[in-house]
Amino acid sequence: MARSVDWDGTNTVTSGSTTYDVVSDVYTLTPDTPFEAGLVTSSTSYSLSYDFTFSFDSYFGDDDAGADGITWLMHADPAGSAVTPGPGGEFLGTQNIQNAWVLEYDTYQNTGEVSYDHIQLRGQSDAGGSFDPAYRATPELALDAANVEDGLWHTNTYTWTAATQTLTVTFDGVTLGQVVFDVGDANGDGFSANDLDTVLGGSDRVIFTFGGSTGGASNEQAVRDIQMTGTICFVRGTRILTPKGEVPVQRLEVGDLVETRDHGPQVIRWIGATRALAKGTLAPIRFAPGTIGNHAPLLVSPQHRMLVTGWQAELLMGEPECLVPALGLVNDRSVRPVADGRAVEYWHILFDAHEVIFANGAPAESLLLGDIALATLSQAYRDEITRLFPRLAQQGPHSVRPLVPQALARAFALPHPRRLPRAG
Repeated sequence: MARSVDWDGTNTVTSGSTTYDVVSDVYTLTPDTPFEAGLVTSSTSYSLSYDFTFSFDSYFGDDDAGADGITWLMHADPAGSAVTPGPGGEFLGTQNIQNAWVLEYDTYQNTGEVSYDHIQLRGQSDAGGSFDPAYRATPELALDAANVEDGLWHTNTYTWTAATQTLTVTFDGVTLGQVVFDVGDANGDGFSANDLDTVLGGSDRVIFTFGGSTGGASNEQAVRDIQMTGTICFVRGTRILTPKGEVPVQRLEVGDLVETRDHGPQVIRWIGATRALAKGTLAPIRFAPGTIGNHAPLLVSPQHRMLVTGWQAELLMGEPECLVPALGLVNDRSVRPVADGRAVEYWHILFDAHEVIFANGAPAESLLLGDIALATLSQAYRDEITRLFPRLAQQGPHSVRPLVPQALARAFALPHPRRLPRAG
């Protein structure tokens, strides 16, 4: 589903001093008055098992002597979307939030800090502004300008690569740095997969929050044009096995039967498509013929899961079969991304339950409805699916096979084609 989630006031909860202007799409976190604090929070949680790109504009005011800054958090606080801001400028409004990774834009230089506006990532495992020293902050990286309290809007992009658990931060078109939550902190950046898990309290699902605060000094601080993009689907032209033979995915309709690996022919309950450019996190993954049981080249979105069987599934998951994101199978030979910048049409198929179907002969998942899947669809699509599956929100998604965690996904990549079951 190559579509953006637009934080247009319908997908968010505001608290504290935050206000939203529907015309300008601006969330004003703090007015230019002392001792204010405000938050804007996503109304649903998202899984870190999927790639995403998060983009927005930020405004830090026009007084260089003002304060205090803006934060972006991904957290698993038990309060969920009902988190509230804390007073004072020191923690930029976040001190009431626990189990959080906090990316802070600090515009007020306290004693002991660097003498310029800067950005840091820190782990906050307890409420009350308590930071476990095991989760040290990144270095205080200078923003693109020494002073961002310049009365201008600044562009920000965060890219989460789930397979490597990497967060890349870009400010005004300049990549400031990356944090890799790798096993054992192999790259030495001070963050590990265990850190990510521990700070979030073992949760794979996070809520996103923006915060801002002022102390004795102040500035108007705001964010706007907040969007989040992800994708999980088949590319146009993929041939799906039906009782009548293989049919191009774009020719399938609601009510058509599709062969499934476990339950025979099943009725399509919903099908839809979106368009994107084949670049970055939206570039499709190409499987050469024979790589994964496919009889022809197969292109799917990076997070589309493929069925893997055999020794790897047994060794790494303790299961005879599991579902692995396509991105995790990349070996830059027979499995590689196609980032040519061309337009690509992604199709997604929904049944009464999550199923394994056959795409160009390869076993692959159908659409698994979770919060991230629903959120990246258009509002019209979400409304339609909610009408079809009214109990979805209460029941949650149920996968047809164990899902491989992103931290393990790369372990499934091999330099040789793998032998997997084909339709037959």
